Amino acid sequence: MNIYLVNHMKTLNDINVDTHSGSYELMRHGVACLAKLGPEVIDVSDLEMLYHFGNLRWGKDARDKNINESNLREEDKEQMTSLNGQIATGNYTNHDSKNNGNCGLFDRSVGKLSHVNRETAQAIVQMLIAISKVDEPESMLQIAEECLSKNMKGMQAGIASQMLHLLKPNVFPILNNPGRNGYINKLDK
Repeated sequence: MNIYLVNHMKTLNDINVDTHSGSYELMRHGVACLAKLGPEVIDVSDLEMLYHFGNLRWGKDARDKNINESNLREEDKEQMTSLNGQIATGNYTNHDSKNNGNCGLFDRSVGKLSHVNRETAQAIVQMLIAISKVDEPESMLQIAEECLSKNMKGMQAGIASQMLHLLKPNVFPILNNPGRNGYINKLDK
């Protein structure tokens, strides 16, 4: 284990999610808007919208397109596209205004969640809504475990962990391969 790296990490401050990346705000607001819908209305387009909020390859225009293709109520679509515009030009520490207003944290992405079915999308979105309404980390972890231990057609742990992290960053780590392998490789040296 690389003790220098571990000791260095102990000295770092946690990021401030309200200034680090607009993707945290988009996720919180997107989940709150989806909570206004009946579960039966939600489909894969809503899950894709949330997933793409955290991806660097999806700039402002692509996020606007996801918002407009979602099942959000019209007034919520307007609110979300307005927030997206503010975020695209905002002052964040992880922001690249030269790159189409990208604000995400994750570099790798799938364009469409084509292997995810409607039932899985509904279950994941309902899980995110339920987690957004609780403050106790143990309760959040239990909700996630109950949902993700079921057969989630087309849903990978890395994709789910990205959305969970953006919603509750102090509870859910990122479990995608680049992050997981990067930590393991650094700590083993």
